[in-house]
Amino acid sequence: MKTNGQRHRVTFERDEDGWWVAEAVDVGGCYTQAPSLAAARRRIREAMGLYDIPRTVELEETIDLNGLGNDVARVRDNGQAPACEVDRAVLALARAGLCRRDIRELLGLSTRRVLRASSARMAR
Repeated sequence: MKTNGQRHRVTFERDEDGWWVAEAVDVGGCYTQAPSLAAARRRIREAMGLYDIPRTVELEETIDLNGLGNDVARVRDNGQAPACEVDRAVLALARAGLCRRDIRELLGLSTRRVLRASSARMAR
């Protein structure tokens, strides 16, 4: 088994039922699924533990958002992103079927900010 200097690549993507599937790319056969991104992150560490990989190992994450990655990066990397850009990213992720908890985690926003962006759409 390759340890990559105590760093492992993990991919996350959503299946057709909306569950997150996590796979430790360089640990053959190590994968799991969960209803939320946070739970998938916990579970992949548990699964990696079955391969004697310590929980302290650094994970290099790739999250497949079916073309929405640029919207997420623009908001996440720009702590002062314009409100309209934040709203657009929140709505795009919501339309893609992500729950508010996952949207909050991906964009680095507060629950209140995600709710505000959601209700801004409804007010239009």
